[in-house]
Amino acid sequence: MLRGVWCCSSFEGWRIHNMVSSLRYYCFLFFVYLWTLGCSFPDQQPLGDLQRDLRDRDKINDIFRSIQGTYEGSLEFPQYQRSTEALLILSFRETPVGTDNDGQNKFRPRLTGRLIQKELIFPDIRFEGVYEPVTGDITLSTAPDAKDKYFFRTRLIGGVLQGELRSQDAIYGYLKVKQTSQDVPQIFNERKQEINRVKSILAPYVGQYEALVDEIEPFFSNISITPFAPGFYIRLIEHMHELPTLELTFSMDHLPVATGVVHLETRANPIEISVSIPRGPGVSLSFNLVGHVIKDSTQIEIKGRITFPTFKGRIRAIRKIQSVQ
Repeated sequence: MLRGVWCCSSFEGWRIHNMVSSLRYYCFLFFVYLWTLGCSFPDQQPLGDLQRDLRDRDKINDIFRSIQGTYEGSLEFPQYQRSTEALLILSFRETPVGTDNDGQNKFRPRLTGRLIQKELIFPDIRFEGVYEPVTGDITLSTAPDAKDKYFFRTRLIGGVLQGELRSQDAIYGYLKVKQTSQDVPQIFNERKQEINRVKSILAPYVGQYEALVDEIEPFFSNISITPFAPGFYIRLIEHMHELPTLELTFSMDHLPVATGVVHLETRANPIEISVSIPRGPGVSLSFNLVGHVIKDSTQIEIKGRITFPTFKGRIRAIRKIQSVQ
């Protein structure tokens, strides 16, 4: 009987031992599973950060969508007593703002603007912006590395933006535009569009002009110069990725004696023109021309003063042929 009791006790001990061993084994597997999860997802916090990041970006996108679109109006230049058509396009784009815990780039929507001065030969002004939805305040400024700096601060009221557009420390003009569409034009090549716009403004000046220099005033008493009719040609010069320019060739007795870049101040009324050709290699005649342009739908006339090394006088030039050989 004692043997039977001992056998029964031994069996119970073995069964308990086996259960403990099994429990240890499953505990071991459970900890291995947790360790594996830990290796795959080292930290649950980034997932929460990602969700918050996406939620914040959605909110910002919704805010920017409420003001994006096309704004049309005018840009006035009080100093020139003239205004020009203006087109402001507000949109937004994803901009890198750092990296996350995994070293991946993080992005945030950023308000952007593009101001097109339709009738001027200046490049489009590109802005980065800040918008305060509670007050409607908008601040637009060019990038820190931009060649020309512009700044525009205003408040959006009833779809209208108006205020001073500043350049450096001076007032460039007074901008007033109203939202005409919430759509953002999809332009495949903004730079090409910009180049074509300036080209269309400059093209009417191209041609052969009939010129006369009179009212001559010599700088020296021992010389006498009578009025003369020089050759006067304006060409359009196109560049690979830059805005086109105008070039003036001045000739005497059908031989070119000077060539220089034409500068137009298209903000002025009437439009101002200047050409300066200094002395240098390959220049047989230097001069400085300052004047203005009288332009209508069929004719272009240039009037001004021209200064040579030995005399100065009045110059008048009327375009006769709309091409240059």
